[in-house]
Amino acid sequence: MDYRDEHFVLLREMAEADIAYYEHDDPFLTDEEYDAIRKKVRALEEAHPELIKPDSPTQKVSGVASDAFTKVTHRQRMESLDNSFSPGDVSEWAAKNADGEPILGELKMDGLSLSLTYNKGELAMAVTRGDGAIGEDVTHTAREIVGLPTTIFYEEGQDDLIEIRGEVYMTHAALETHNVNVEMGTAAKGDKKLANCRNAAAGALRQKDPKVTRRRQIHFMAFGVSDETFTDIDDDTDVLDYVESLGFEVVPRFAIMPDGKAIEQQIAKYSEQRPHLPYDIDGIVWKVNSRAARKAMGSTSRAPRWATAYKFPAERKVTTLLNVEFQVGRTGAVTPVAVLEPVNVGGVMVSSATLHNEDEIKRLGIEIGDPVVIQRAGDVIPQIVGHPDGVELDDGIEIVFPTECPACGGPLVRPEGEAVSRCLAGFACAPQLQGYLEHFVSRDALNIDGLGPSQIRDLCDFLTLSRPSQIMSLPDAMVSDFLDMSHTEDLSVVESMEQWSGYGKSSVKKLVTAIRKARKVPLDKFIYALGIRNVGQSTSRDIAKTLITVDEFFACILNPRLFVRKVGHVDGIGPVVLASLADHFENASNYEEAYKLRLACEIADMPQNSDGPQPLAGEVVCFTGSMSRWSRDQAQLIAEELGAKIAKSAQKSTTVLVVGENVGAKKIEAAEKFGCRVENEDWFIGVVEAAVSDGYKLDVME
Repeated sequence: MDYRDEHFVLLREMAEADIAYYEHDDPFLTDEEYDAIRKKVRALEEAHPELIKPDSPTQKVSGVASDAFTKVTHRQRMESLDNSFSPGDVSEWAAKNADGEPILGELKMDGLSLSLTYNKGELAMAVTRGDGAIGEDVTHTAREIVGLPTTIFYEEGQDDLIEIRGEVYMTHAALETHNVNVEMGTAAKGDKKLANCRNAAAGALRQKDPKVTRRRQIHFMAFGVSDETFTDIDDDTDVLDYVESLGFEVVPRFAIMPDGKAIEQQIAKYSEQRPHLPYDIDGIVWKVNSRAARKAMGSTSRAPRWATAYKFPAERKVTTLLNVEFQVGRTGAVTPVAVLEPVNVGGVMVSSATLHNEDEIKRLGIEIGDPVVIQRAGDVIPQIVGHPDGVELDDGIEIVFPTECPACGGPLVRPEGEAVSRCLAGFACAPQLQGYLEHFVSRDALNIDGLGPSQIRDLCDFLTLSRPSQIMSLPDAMVSDFLDMSHTEDLSVVESMEQWSGYGKSSVKKLVTAIRKARKVPLDKFIYALGIRNVGQSTSRDIAKTLITVDEFFACILNPRLFVRKVGHVDGIGPVVLASLADHFENASNYEEAYKLRLACEIADMPQNSDGPQPLAGEVVCFTGSMSRWSRDQAQLIAEELGAKIAKSAQKSTTVLVVGENVGAKKIEAAEKFGCRVENEDWFIGVVEAAVSDGYKLDVME
């Protein structure tokens, strides 16, 4: 696989993991697995700096603010922490960064990070971390946190704004009480059993109805303040003592010198205490104690140098493998899922675990009926790690991977070089259809607000919806367009939906408006919405920018081999992507659906500004490093509009290398050997500002 394709695949996997963890509170990767992917991405970017973009996971905090709440920009970024997985890793961090300064160890609560702002002593706003820069305003639910001070000591002359940061969590007792009430039928209407404390706390804070939050009995434990808060106090231990005096629960903590033996002793102590604590922790956060020293040390693009998070190893238990079931995803991938004798692992009853693929089953050497070792990887995801040591195995039942799709009965195919078997039935396979429709209407695709998984299921059940193009026709369609209405009165789809349980005129009207709005779509988002394997947002944009017109894209659909000639030269579009494009449109149903969508939508060509000033005409420009004024993607778009061609890496044809921050000298030397002119970001900003003076319309948001 080309290194650019590998980089793209890894970034996509990290993005999916971020969405699962931060938006849905339902992670599918362990911390170790996620960090392993991050290390691969970092290694690729170090070897090929042209791959680095400001939105790369190596350059930013994971997570994203939900659209369900008002978005708020943090006054100071809420950074994530780099992870350590052994006492030796922590000692290495301390030796490199602490410089003999005392270090502060804090229990790492397993919950949801929250920032609380007090104005003249009154709670003014509560904001989740989100992506570190922008979070969600959850003030209405934060007021329901048990014991949270809504007013704190304030006197004239001190700073008006005080920002306290900490973790929202749920106790084991509160979780048990909630679930018992659900089982006994004494819970409030709509309450359901909760899987674990972290998800329960995060879900409680993100409720529209504060009454739900109140019933969850969640707590807040402070772990710090913003840099602009209590600036007269240097030691963080003193800061936390003062926060505690204001009425906040503060994270358990200790201060030690950065000594390897002392670090090991503290980790051993809390590893032993962990099962007996009334709440979940997943590690220990280690920080340089002096705030002045922290400021001098600074941060990388995503994490502070002055802190690291030690993660506890996952807890393990032995249980029995009862069966293996097979699930089908959006792209037809078939995933084996282990059915287990329920066992309590880390306070959570585990009854199933992913087995990833056929190769993983063979590697583990497990059979149905075997005793198996289970761990909650990352303390969240159930995972089988093998057989228990020293246990004699009886004859089990061999796990046979299906040759037909377990959902639709279609044949399964395992492409050469891939670990996953896939069903090729496409829309005819119900799980694939559901997943594909969810992708089609998602925010980064057609962005149809109000059309979530449950609404899509209703449309499939009540109208036998089977194509995304049918979604676009809903506002003007009759029920008879979907169903045989020969024996009953025909209605418009809108009239019919208004009569469905859980729907009403207002919600249906909003949905219809959203669909009509979504019919106008730019070419790059249309390509992404088609759900082509290995074609993500960035690749969709590259294809659209290269082909420019809708007609050109559909000419390639008509003859997929044209993709090789038209876009095969573009950086980031290698053999994997080209093969995926060909495979997708060689499927007759995908080919036909693309044309139906063209009729249903107003797809816009990619904008061209050739009439404006073209100061970069004839230049081949490469951007490298971190840009401060615009993101690298934005800078590339501006340069193209000003007449330049864009190179993703410095090549012989490159005429200008625009250098941002954090660029190695070797890259600059290599560019100069090609005869490439090296300029800094200020030069590019000057070119853009001069073009604006000459009439260039700068549409990129600054």
